[in-house]
Amino acid sequence: MAILLILNPISGDIDKSNFLKVLKNKLGKKVNTLNIFKTTGKNDLERLKQHLQEHTYNKVLVAGGDGTVKLAAECLLNTSIPIGVIPLGSANGLATDLELPTTIDASINVALGQNTRKIDALFINGNLCLHMSDLGINAALIKAYERSSVRGKLGYLFAGIPTLLNNKNPQSFSIKINEQKLIRRGIMLGIANSRRYGTGALVNPEGIIDDGYFELLIFKELNIKEIIKTLRDEKSYNSSFLEIISCQQAKICCETPTDFQIDGEYLGKASSVEIKIEQKALNIMI
Repeated sequence: MAILLILNPISGDIDKSNFLKVLKNKLGKKVNTLNIFKTTGKNDLERLKQHLQEHTYNKVLVAGGDGTVKLAAECLLNTSIPIGVIPLGSANGLATDLELPTTIDASINVALGQNTRKIDALFINGNLCLHMSDLGINAALIKAYERSSVRGKLGYLFAGIPTLLNNKNPQSFSIKINEQKLIRRGIMLGIANSRRYGTGALVNPEGIIDDGYFELLIFKELNIKEIIKTLRDEKSYNSSFLEIISCQQAKICCETPTDFQIDGEYLGKASSVEIKIEQKALNIMI
């Protein structure tokens, strides 16, 4: 067996040396080849595509957060090569939603196992989305986090407080689904291919990651009580807080250019986004 490990050395501000030691011990003589591709933040996608053109692998392991998983997915869409996720990032939303283990030992066992699940992929303005995207307050939080020098959950906390205080006012979103046009107001519009954010917050309780549908989540107000419910893994039944619309394609236009993110990566401000789904596009170890 030949395995490629895609490793983000700085994700989650976590030292990866212990992980590498455990992985190599578990592999032992089971594999003929273990190559390690370390991300640098510079031309990673182009370098990885070139590497995969030059080498053949039975399985690809990813040690990092959602951004590193997405990097692998960009190169392995619609192939039979399975991706094993070891969640070692600041945000591990896809791993959380797939209920993958969080300990190094257990996550390696799953990644090296035999069970796979084919999941859907979203394309938003042509960009791949595996997990969650949104327009509004959460994207603004990610922008603040990326500008902060503090990593990990503490960094999100420091970025979150001023962001919440400065982004309370709802705006209007025009939503076109097939021939139907809707107008909604909210502080955030989420685009969900799964159920939870990386924090574990349950924002899309009806979401299924391989059913051929995605959900639009219209958060209408900054309701602290309802937000706490989602953080506690409780479903919100308050329609004045959250509306969920299930669909297979949609176009959203914003009243004003709005902070926009995909899978934890801030992409600037967007005036409109167009979403399409590609069913069962990726093979993930579970």
